[in-house]
Amino acid sequence: MSLPLIAFLSLAVPGLLLQCLLGAVLAWKRPIPAVMPLLLPGLLLFAGAAASAWQMDQLYRLCQQSLDDPSLAVIALEGRQVAWLPLALGGWTAPLLLLPTLIGAAIGALRARPPEDNRRRPWMPALVTALAAFPGPVVLGMGLIAQQAPLWILGPPALLLPVLLLPGLIALSGGATRAIGASGLMLALLGALIGAWGVGMSLPATDLEAMPDQLSSLQQSFGPLSLGIAASAAAVLIGWMSVQGGSPLKGLGSPAGATLLALLIGLPLAAFGARQIQVGRLAGSYPLTLTVLSAEMGLPEQGGGLPGRTLVASKYIPRWLVRGPEGVEASKLEGELLDLGPSLRRGDGLMLPPDMGMEDVYLMLSGADVGEIALVGCWRMPREWLIRASRDPLIATLSCGSRPLHLRRGLSAPPQQTIILLKNGEVDIDVEIRKTADLPMITVPILLRAQADATVADLYALLARHRPDQPVYLGYGVQLDGSDLPVGVEP
Repeated sequence: MSLPLIAFLSLAVPGLLLQCLLGAVLAWKRPIPAVMPLLLPGLLLFAGAAASAWQMDQLYRLCQQSLDDPSLAVIALEGRQVAWLPLALGGWTAPLLLLPTLIGAAIGALRARPPEDNRRRPWMPALVTALAAFPGPVVLGMGLIAQQAPLWILGPPALLLPVLLLPGLIALSGGATRAIGASGLMLALLGALIGAWGVGMSLPATDLEAMPDQLSSLQQSFGPLSLGIAASAAAVLIGWMSVQGGSPLKGLGSPAGATLLALLIGLPLAAFGARQIQVGRLAGSYPLTLTVLSAEMGLPEQGGGLPGRTLVASKYIPRWLVRGPEGVEASKLEGELLDLGPSLRRGDGLMLPPDMGMEDVYLMLSGADVGEIALVGCWRMPREWLIRASRDPLIATLSCGSRPLHLRRGLSAPPQQTIILLKNGEVDIDVEIRKTADLPMITVPILLRAQADATVADLYALLARHRPDQPVYLGYGVQLDGSDLPVGVEP
């Protein structure tokens, strides 16, 4: 059991007993300051927001220190799930603690006598408010029927809203319980909204690679979830202001206290949201940009981690894309593309167009003393996915990957198999010319030597027939006259 959960339970369990006691006092028509039932739920919601804001800040700092880590996507996704957990606990604690108070206020309102100048209880404003408020659960239910969101996102608030609205709206009809019913109901609705989002964001996917789809589903949930709860909250606010019988703030005790409580909750929520945007931009805008470029260049997808620096080897404007503290940073390549080798760092990513000749690849790597590079490629995503990823870049964190290529220099012993890459989708294996598409899956490390007139498309085709967990060593190339074409620096 996690520490935040233990802390919340240690406060929520006795707090529930206290809220039941306050509800009993209201049911017996004993006046209490309206801000009193809000204190504990509000403070727990504030504590959850503050804890989540602190954890999101720590995640942001960790991501800043891991810009060159190929597993940054996993760090960001798992860290954001953990950061949402306290907010989810605080959000759902608020409505659960306020429910006994609302029920007690509703009983007290029903037991109270109507004012002497008006023997009939003013039910009409409460009924109008109810007609305006209850479409909120209907919107959530329609979202479920239309399968716009999973059951575990819209289901709990769809069931909780009628349970909260019924006693809260009854409490609006009593002069002594108006402020308690309205302010308690507003805080409970805010907690339900935050809690529903918190559960969705903190619930881990069964497979980390399914997390982008889960985040996309959450974006679909945002519409009906926010619309349903906001409609109910707006109706409650209008009903609170329109019920006859004096000022709507009557019985609130300390309007400044309620305002301060709302501001206290809003401050950590704002800090949390700002840091979450920064984490998403830092970890997601880089693969999102590469995804668009990969589709334009027609590159095949690659698995594995994503390097923090990638060269887009476009024949028109070759440029570096770097994962920076504020997102993706682009810089124009200095010098010619074929003079790249000495500026390469170990593990740098390369986006090579399929029509590029392997002779140019060898010339690019000439003078490189790095030992390993990586071929970057991304999955082809539909336009709707790109639109959602632009709203939440973390959706794109696992859309790209890389395939390492070890340079021949430094090999203590040759791999088990040597393959010469030829043009037109053919390879030379032990002096036998074979079609790449006809090869069985290669499950051993290979030493790859490319003929000068082969293309990067031939390289991609061969890598597709080789198991990704087995290393590929790029050996000396073969020129058309049979001489060697060095790779990297001379041994």
